[in-house]
Amino acid sequence: MSYGFKDLICRIPQQSVHIEKLVKEAKLPNEILENMKNGGLEYIPIFKEDRVSVLKDTLKNIDLSNVGGAIIAQSIYFKIDIDFNIPVTTISGQPCAITHLGIDLALQWHKEIKKDILLIGIDKSQSIDKRLYFNSAMGDVIIIGIVSNQNIKHKILSTYTHSYIFADNGEFSNIDDINKFRENNPLLIRENILTNLKNANLKLTDIKYIFPHTPYLQIWDLMSKVLNYPRERIWTKYISQTGHLNSNDSFYHYLKAIENKIIQKGDKVLLINNGFGGSRGSSILEYGGSNE
Repeated sequence: MSYGFKDLICRIPQQSVHIEKLVKEAKLPNEILENMKNGGLEYIPIFKEDRVSVLKDTLKNIDLSNVGGAIIAQSIYFKIDIDFNIPVTTISGQPCAITHLGIDLALQWHKEIKKDILLIGIDKSQSIDKRLYFNSAMGDVIIIGIVSNQNIKHKILSTYTHSYIFADNGEFSNIDDINKFRENNPLLIRENILTNLKNANLKLTDIKYIFPHTPYLQIWDLMSKVLNYPRERIWTKYISQTGHLNSNDSFYHYLKAIENKIIQKGDKVLLINNGFGGSRGSSILEYGGSNE
């Protein structure tokens, strides 16, 4: 039996803020700004309105009649005060890889209760300082998907999340642990991708595009060489307008590429998010086209 997303949508703020403004507000040195620019960042989207209100408004336009449970995946935890009238669980703790774990759990839950599962990816930065770290800038987006075995638009061929922790206290970890993480991360990203492809009985050449986590460009320049995969097919072309969207950037960029007709019906793509520390999550999707 096939499973996938019968709906997969995003809400991104209409307002964007230039990283120069953020760096000045945070009183960071100009060197940080230059590092961000070199990493490909220029603007990041930021919600001015309350994002829970945006989520509620978006859910009004989605058919939830067959939904039996909801999973809220958060890289940065904050309370979602919504009465869904169904069982809800919130997951966190794998920073920027958490939405992929949410897919895995949604698939397991669906198979058990035989009803659709609502998956929400939503984060909230508490301050300007929290948005800016490791020469990157965090923007805002909300991802909403319904995992089902009916009327599938985005078939889930495989999803895989694994953790090997080097730096367990985030940006406040010991510098030696941070360096160990950075040294090992490229090979662990490759391991995640190759394992997921094996689980799906696919080869890397079957993948039309890779949609990666986008805190900066340099890691994907390197990964192109590590994977021996064409750099132009690792899709980072939207990073200047989105920056770092935690665990949801690969999903937003995938949907944006569909909107821009970059992806065609039948294309297989791999979405991957590598969380600092670190955990890595990836999902292989096959685009089924719109239902229009």
